[in-house]
Amino acid sequence: PEPVLKYMVPAFKECSEYAGKRGVLLGLQHHADFLQTADETIRLIDAVDNPWFTVMVDTGSLRVKDVYEEIDKLMPYATHWQIKEHVY
Repeated sequence: PEPVLKYMVPAFKECSEYAGKRGVLLGLQHHADFLQTADETIRLIDAVDNPWFTVMVDTGSLRVKDVYEEIDKLMPYATHWQIKEHVY
């Protein structure tokens, strides 16, 4: 996730500032290609540090043994959900 933090955080900050001025919540859908755990996702959300930048929890993209523990960690940051019948 280091490249994510280095290159994407400034863009996410700009987008979330723009969205916030218009009353729009942005939901980051964590994908396993660059964010595989709740901790990585939370680290990114914290780096952007804007209440308009939130998480779209994708239950099928968490690549850990205990998916439900990861979902629990992400719940305080979640404003959107993508629920899958099967988890990884």
